[in-house]
Amino acid sequence: MVVCTTEKIKEVADIEKTYQWLEKAGLKDSTEALLMAAQEQALNTRAIEARVYHSRQDHRCRLCGDAPETVQHITAGCKMLAGKAYMERHNQVAGIVYRNICTEYGLEVPGTRWETPPKVVENKQAKILWDLQIQTVKMLMANQPDIVVVDKHQKTVVVIDVAILSDSNIRKKEHEKLEKYQGLKE
Repeated sequence: MVVCTTEKIKEVADIEKTYQWLEKAGLKDSTEALLMAAQEQALNTRAIEARVYHSRQDHRCRLCGDAPETVQHITAGCKMLAGKAYMERHNQVAGIVYRNICTEYGLEVPGTRWETPPKVVENKQAKILWDLQIQTVKMLMANQPDIVVVDKHQKTVVVIDVAILSDSNIRKKEHEKLEKYQGLKE
């Protein structure tokens, strides 16, 4: 079981911004408590029932049966959820990031937050690309990030590739993403 302590979070993130969503989300106390319990790996999963309460023999995941059913496994490691559920969650988060960036640049994004954003939105200040393959001179394996922000005034390009992961592998995933898109930087 992995529990993310405040000290561990400080190593990889701004502690105030990490919990900012709790203050601004307007959640009911019961919803906030459930989310915090999930974050602390304290939900009543099969692994908890077997190892803590000793009320169950089988601690394996009820969906895949391969690994202990922990919060971390359910949210980031179950092969039965990996194909569709994880991708939907990823796209929803990436879509929120995309829409927030568009708002920052004064760009309107048609549709609701649940709809797939348009591939390209643009104004005099910026051009924002959504899940669009970047054409390059040399062939690259990784050339389709989630979001590309072209700031026309600053003359900068920012590549954003969202990752939904557990607290325990933030640095590893950050390194993987930097390596993955190194070719676009060159």
